[in-house]
Amino acid sequence: IGVMNEVVEGRGSPSGGVFYSIKHLPDNLIDYFPVWRNEPYLTPEWEFKGFKLKGLMEEMKRGYASEVGPASHFFMGGIRVNEYCQTNVPGLYASGEVAGGTHGGNRLTGNACTQILVQGYWGGEKAASEAKEIADTEIDQDQVKALEKEYLKPLENRDGPSSFSMRKRIQSLSWEKVGVLRSGELLTDALRTIDAMKEESSQTAVKAKERAYNKEWIEALQVRNLLTLLEAIARSGLAREDSRGAHYRRDFPRLDNEKWLKNIVVKNVNGKMRTESVPIVMTSYDPRRRGE
Repeated sequence: IGVMNEVVEGRGSPSGGVFYSIKHLPDNLIDYFPVWRNEPYLTPEWEFKGFKLKGLMEEMKRGYASEVGPASHFFMGGIRVNEYCQTNVPGLYASGEVAGGTHGGNRLTGNACTQILVQGYWGGEKAASEAKEIADTEIDQDQVKALEKEYLKPLENRDGPSSFSMRKRIQSLSWEKVGVLRSGELLTDALRTIDAMKEESSQTAVKAKERAYNKEWIEALQVRNLLTLLEAIARSGLAREDSRGAHYRRDFPRLDNEKWLKNIVVKNVNGKMRTESVPIVMTSYDPRRRGE
């Protein structure tokens, strides 16, 4: 948040971050860092997940300031599920990082594999049991035809916006108005732009008309999904009038557990996206009772 505030206030680096210097630290302290951290991914030779950083660190010890900045890493929301990973759509299950509710205000470092293994087991077991009880379902051909018409439209359009340029605009909008530093004004403005872009995305045209391995066509369909996801994020951020975890509102900078110890739930109501707040159920578990 501090880094992004410098950028927003016009004090950022040329590439949109800030300058990071370690010149004030003793060399032996810097050299000891990878040993002190004792991380399996960072070696004493400054190798981190395949990246060789020793040359950079030697330059920084001599006074070089590196440009750094925040980046998108993890999505703290997700599909709402019950204890069996069932959603409110019959037959649809969700587990792992796509499922919401596990992480709360910020992600729990290192839990991704554990989450997918535990939830995957529960969800898979329940889904298999449910599948045995379900008879063959008749496919709604009218729905199939409607979806086919919608998905083929970008191929049939002769003129319209480029899906590649729209993706870049969505990325810019996300970064500037729905990013690290949020406010009611920025989020409201973002939602207006999203509504306009949703209308525009329905007119997307692709130059390549092939149906096999058509990256441009896939991009045109993904633009709609990106706009839907961005709208859900913006509406959730606008609904939550406090700051917690990875969510920070400049107009509501403080944590407010009295009013906002809640989940924001996004729903489709008659084709429109709506949000509601649901109080968090606080429970506790004594690990000494494991196995009882």
